[in-house]
Amino acid sequence: MNVKRIAVCCSGGGSNLKALVSYSQIKPLPVTFTLFISDKHGTGAEVFANKCGIRCKILQQRTYTSEACYERAFLDLLRAEHIDIVLLAGYLKRVPSEVVKAYKGRMLNIHPSLLPKFGGAGMYGIHVHEAVAKAKEKITGATVHFVDEEFDTGKILLQAQIHLNGTESPEEIARKVLDLEHKLYPAALEQLISSMH
Repeated sequence: MNVKRIAVCCSGGGSNLKALVSYSQIKPLPVTFTLFISDKHGTGAEVFANKCGIRCKILQQRTYTSEACYERAFLDLLRAEHIDIVLLAGYLKRVPSEVVKAYKGRMLNIHPSLLPKFGGAGMYGIHVHEAVAKAKEKITGATVHFVDEEFDTGKILLQAQIHLNGTESPEEIARKVLDLEHKLYPAALEQLISSMH
């Protein structure tokens, strides 16, 4: 089984990146975490990636003269590293459309709700859990889906749910869902790899 080269895009603390790397060490997956991309310097995710010896690259659209140049730089970086699969893990920037097209069927995102509920523009992080709490949902969860050119509309690969009693704060919901994400994302990656052989 040939080893898949993985790029992980992340804007924050990187707890899903840590979960993915840990899982791949406990249950050896045919993957190598080759590249870490962020739009921010000095994140917890970047620190962790550096510790793991993963090449880190900060890509910020504002540092490029045009959107086309940014798009080209993003795609060139992935191609230069021979990336097979791209994983978005709390990456808050829209991925350029040419990159999405080039990695169709090989780019995943994790979202902290049971899509299609509580998805779309502006629905990320604590905003999702605030909406879930306000709606007094009895069930929430996480979704791993393929990335398309819209927010949170790609084909769903895997979902998992938790039950709520309707009294949890957004922060309590966030903690429960994050624990779920840490199990779900590695399982989804494993499923994607199996389907590629």
